[in-house]
Amino acid sequence: MQTYWGCQIRFVLLMSVLFSVLLLAGCGQLPKVGEQASNDKIGVTVNDIQFYDQYCDTWLLGGVKKPKDENSLFALVTLTVENLGNEPQKIKRVKLIDANGQDADELIGLGLPEIKDLKADEVINPGAQITVTDVYVVPKGSVWDRVSFSADPPIDISLESREATMPPPPPLAKIGEPAESGGVEMTVNSVTTPEQLTHGIITQSAKPGSKLVLLDVTLKNVSIQPSHSSNEDNLMLIDANNKTSNNIVVYLGIPVEEVLPLKDLAPGESVRGKVLRTVPADAVLSKLQYVFPKMGPPPEVDISK
Repeated sequence: MQTYWGCQIRFVLLMSVLFSVLLLAGCGQLPKVGEQASNDKIGVTVNDIQFYDQYCDTWLLGGVKKPKDENSLFALVTLTVENLGNEPQKIKRVKLIDANGQDADELIGLGLPEIKDLKADEVINPGAQITVTDVYVVPKGSVWDRVSFSADPPIDISLESREATMPPPPPLAKIGEPAESGGVEMTVNSVTTPEQLTHGIITQSAKPGSKLVLLDVTLKNVSIQPSHSSNEDNLMLIDANNKTSNNIVVYLGIPVEEVLPLKDLAPGESVRGKVLRTVPADAVLSKLQYVFPKMGPPPEVDISK
């Protein structure tokens, strides 16, 4: 017959083994998004991973662009790298790895302001940190296991089986309502199609087969970055057939002080002005977009009537 103390000892041993198993299991878990992973030299935090089906460039460079494969998405990985040691550290490659252990294809050289590609052999001094953003092309619906930072030893961060899907689009803003994307907010105050515009002794009309479109637009920098600017060249008219128009005309029938100015906007600053375009006479206006270099869709407003 087992004694009371014998049972107690067995119970204590069993609990010790169970605690050790749980502790080892916990030690095997990778840090998650928002948590720092490190070795004795480098600390890495994946701040976010987002998926987009398009990015914007200036209209001169093609405007809105999508992946070459319609079944793909852009994956935007933002991470902060910190030098925890006492010597400068060379920073190398970041890998996005799926559930099957395969690397994603990295997209380099987009030149968008919000993207800071990790440069080859970039050096971080002791105590310093940098935030970098890498872009990859991934299949829609693919599942991503982790981000792996090339170091000795490598540093891995769990993505907890993140699926490559797009968030639902926001409701399309209408005239008088703000539309925001990428830190820029656009409000279309009014849209008219005047037969002619007169300023002083000058009267301006559209050419035969065309019509004038007069837009009253407010642009606001709603980010913390001072890099956003108001630029009428970024405004793209889209008709009911999804054709874009950026036919800029000389302003003759509008006072110059009423025209939307080209201006760098400080955080929280806004500017309002008029923009004049010409479109085919039979064009049915649908949307207005403000296309500037950024990941994701541009701010757009429904201007159909």
